[in-house]
Amino acid sequence: MLVAVSSCLLGNRVRYDATSKRNEFILSELSTLCEFVPICPEHIAFGTPRPTIRVEIETEEITGFKTVVNETGLDVTTNLLLAVEKEINKLKLLPIAGIILKARSPSCGVGSCPIHEEGKVIDTGNGLLARACIETFPDLPVVDEEQLLDDATRADFIKQVTGNE
Repeated sequence: MLVAVSSCLLGNRVRYDATSKRNEFILSELSTLCEFVPICPEHIAFGTPRPTIRVEIETEEITGFKTVVNETGLDVTTNLLLAVEKEINKLKLLPIAGIILKARSPSCGVGSCPIHEEGKVIDTGNGLLARACIETFPDLPVVDEEQLLDDATRADFIKQVTGNE
């Protein structure tokens, strides 16, 4: 089975500060059942190291979001969306069985990405890549590494990606 995984969780130093978030469950246990495809649209779009970014509400009506650099407020949504599209197109060519993303990330958070308005967190939601994965692959399990801490979620994910009951 092939599983797409946020590159930082695989131990690759692609986070904004050139570190990783190596995940032992993924690398020790899940690796005995699956092969991995690393993904990281932020690294593709901005390189490593890079300034931190955040997701903000784009309008007062909450009709959309934008991604901005924390320090400057520069809108980098277009660059990130192009990188997300590259990653999605790569995954479309592969027989992936599931996706594991980095929790709370502006691109990868699955329901855990902080949403800002006027510099304050007002909600959580899906990051840009998480949203695209869920829309593009509606039949695949898409989780973050923190969701896999729950025994039932972990067992369900493994069952779905391996096809074992």
